[in-house]
Amino acid sequence: MKSSIKNTLKKTALEEQYDASAKAFLSDKTLIAHICKEVVTEVKDYTVEEIVSFLDEAKVSSEAVEAQITGEANESTEINEGRVTFDIVCDLNIPTEEKVIKILIDLEAQKESSPGYDLVKRGFFYCARLLSRQLGREFAHSNYDNIKKVYSIWVCMNEKGINANTVTRYSIVHSDIIGEYVGESKGDVMEVIMIRLGKEVSDETNVTQMLGVIFTEKMKYYDKIKVLEERYEFEFSEEGKEELNTMCNLSLGFRERGIEEGIKEGQTTKLLSVVKNMVKNGFDDNMIISCTEASKEEILKIREELGIYQS
Repeated sequence: MKSSIKNTLKKTALEEQYDASAKAFLSDKTLIAHICKEVVTEVKDYTVEEIVSFLDEAKVSSEAVEAQITGEANESTEINEGRVTFDIVCDLNIPTEEKVIKILIDLEAQKESSPGYDLVKRGFFYCARLLSRQLGREFAHSNYDNIKKVYSIWVCMNEKGINANTVTRYSIVHSDIIGEYVGESKGDVMEVIMIRLGKEVSDETNVTQMLGVIFTEKMKYYDKIKVLEERYEFEFSEEGKEELNTMCNLSLGFRERGIEEGIKEGQTTKLLSVVKNMVKNGFDDNMIISCTEASKEEILKIREELGIYQS
C-alpha cells in the first residue's frame, strides 16, 4: 500500500528516454521542413523538398544519419547571460536573386503549454539569446544590419479545451503613435510560434495533425509510418524509423504503466475501505494488519479520521 520509489524511478527513466527519442525524431530534416513550410513566412511558397535543401548542411551529420540535424552548438553560455540549452537549432539559407537570406530556427518540444509559467515569454527569451549570440558570428561591432532573423518554434503536447490543435504567431510589429511612418519595417527580427497539439487526430493535412500522428499514443508504429509516408510524403531514414519505433514503444510503456497504476490505486482505495469498516466494527490493529497488510500508520490515520481509537 506504500508508494514505491522504484516505480517512480522507472517512470522517470521512461520519461527521459521518451524525451530523448522525441527530440531526436524532431531533428529529422523532412519534419523540420514540413513545420517551417507552415509557420516560417519566408519559405511558405517553397516545396518541402526545396526547404530541406535550404537547411544548413554544416549542421547535418554524416551519410549514415543523413536526415538528422546534429544539434551542435545548442548550448548558449554567453558571458553574464547564464546558460540556455536549446533542443534543436538549425539554419535556413534561402537563395534569392539578390542574396542568400539566412534564418535561425530553434525547435523545442514541450509536454504542455502551461508548465507553471508563461511559455511564450520563455520563447522570446530564447529568441533574444539567439540574437545576442550572433555577435562575433553573424555581425561584428555595430554592424547590426547583419543580424539574422530568428524563430523559436514550440511543439506543445496534450493541450486541452478550445486551444487544442492551434498554431499561434507572436512577433514584433511597428505601431504608429504620432503621424504615419513610411518605409520598410525594421523590427521583424524574431518570432515565437506556439503549436498546441490536442490528443485527437483527424484526417486534415496541417502541421498540428501531422505532429499529432507522430505523438499520439492511439496509433501503432506501422500505421504512423503509412500515414506519414502517404499523406505527408515522408522519406524516412533508418535512424528516423528507429526513433519513431522507440517513441511508440515508450508510449505503450506509459499506457501500460498508467493502467497498472490505475488498477493498484483502485485496489488501494478498496482496501482502505475494508480497513475503515473493520475499525468501525471494533477490530484491533493486529487483526486489521493480519487481514489487510495495512501499516500501523495507515490504520492510525483512519482512526484519527473516524475518531475511533484502540483502547
